[in-house]
Amino acid sequence: MRKDDFKEFHGVTLVELLFAASILILLTLPIFRILSSGMQSSLYGMLQIETTSEARRILKQIHSDLKFITYRISSIDETVNVKPEQLIRWTSASSLPQVSYHFNSFSTKGEINDVINLPASSNDPARVYTSRITYSVVPNNDPTRPFFQLVRKEKFHPDSPLSKQFPNGVWEHVLSKRVNTFQIKLVSFEDQDKDKQYFFLVVLQLVDSLKSNFSASIVPGDQLKGKQTGVILADFHDVVFSDAFTLYWQNSSIVRNWYNIVEGEDLSLIPGVDLTE
Repeated sequence: MRKDDFKEFHGVTLVELLFAASILILLTLPIFRILSSGMQSSLYGMLQIETTSEARRILKQIHSDLKFITYRISSIDETVNVKPEQLIRWTSASSLPQVSYHFNSFSTKGEINDVINLPASSNDPARVYTSRITYSVVPNNDPTRPFFQLVRKEKFHPDSPLSKQFPNGVWEHVLSKRVNTFQIKLVSFEDQDKDKQYFFLVVLQLVDSLKSNFSASIVPGDQLKGKQTGVILADFHDVVFSDAFTLYWQNSSIVRNWYNIVEGEDLSLIPGVDLTE
């Protein structure tokens, strides 16, 4: 091979290599940014759906409990004279939103025989066992979850068969670990006949984020009024009318049928105060 033939083949200089790499980076960097932004938006969207679904699930449980809220009826001929504010007692820790709400409600768990003690004779009254429901907002010990936990506790009546199915007769589970605020309020209004009506207003706000340090700019317990950068917000309100309460509030001397006697815990023995308007 002649010497001149080697001149047709030559390598790439360092300057040319750096120049080509720079062009490649300039061309691919926008693509990576678009992909990264799209992935980030997708993750936030999934987290938003998860947080919203969790809030809806919690509200559904609370709505069911409050709709069947009840009180003790100890005899057949007892005239029911219930004060709305005495249906729920609440206790607060050192500061809000650490709070607990206690009330009696008809249990939605179990079979009919688990909550009703049918009489041996038609002349005897039936007894309905109610559960004491407690919703508590407590600190979260997980440092990666800087907000609060919402815990639901259902204490079954000692005579109910459901009481034997759970340790100490209590069914307890955590509903959420991203609670920012939670409240149950008693609200009244006058209808068209000038009669006073009552309902419960439930306020629930869940907060989450993909950022590990997002709590630095947000104080847990301070209800957020608008969107925050990088923060997922599920802000819900619910209005609940109690069927049993409305019935006896409007008809204190109504003739009762199969649910003649309602057995439940005496809320006045629970430390705390009555719920007020």
